[in-house]
Amino acid sequence: MPDAVAVVCGGRSVTYRELDEWSGRLAGVFAGRGVGAESVVGVALPRSVELVAAVLGVLKAGGAYLPVDPEYPAERLEFMLADALPVLVVTSEELVAELPVGSCPFLALDDPDVVAEVAAARVPEVSPVPADGLAYVMYTSGSTGVPKGVEVTHRAVVGLAGDARFRGGAHARVLLHSAQAFDASTFELWVPLLGGGCVVVAPPGK
Repeated sequence: MPDAVAVVCGGRSVTYRELDEWSGRLAGVFAGRGVGAESVVGVALPRSVELVAAVLGVLKAGGAYLPVDPEYPAERLEFMLADALPVLVVTSEELVAELPVGSCPFLALDDPDVVAEVAAARVPEVSPVPADGLAYVMYTSGSTGVPKGVEVTHRAVVGLAGDARFRGGAHARVLLHSAQAFDASTFELWVPLLGGGCVVVAPPGK
């Protein structure tokens, strides 16, 4: 199981062991930036292996992730970040200039200094989280008014991923192609990962 492939994106693949170690080091870096129990952390990355590792890192640090689609209009992004008040926004160097991060601290994962920090980071102990603790926050479309942040618990995610209808091999490989801020991405990410399967990441624009 540790050497089974957890995530594939193009010609790149990451095993469960590698993903566990990588996300653990990210958790150490996030914790050093103030991420703790149920802290909201914006994750503004395109679909990628880095996105999956960052989400896991947030959860291992005890936080809750806020999926931020970089392609959303600036006004919507500004509203979400001002409303959710994340303690940190995880992104890339390319996207920093495009995001209305304002006073939100941000961390560009591809910044050379951050890459070195992650490589040297100590993996913290992962404390058990309550089933009804916050796993992520996702905003509604706002088509009938102001977008609203919906809080989703660990119990809800595990309940979805553990549904017996997803077992038996039919979901051993699941395509992650939805926008990260769209609720279908919960199924595409967590059903394979929590079932020992493989997330096949569709590159951005596909």
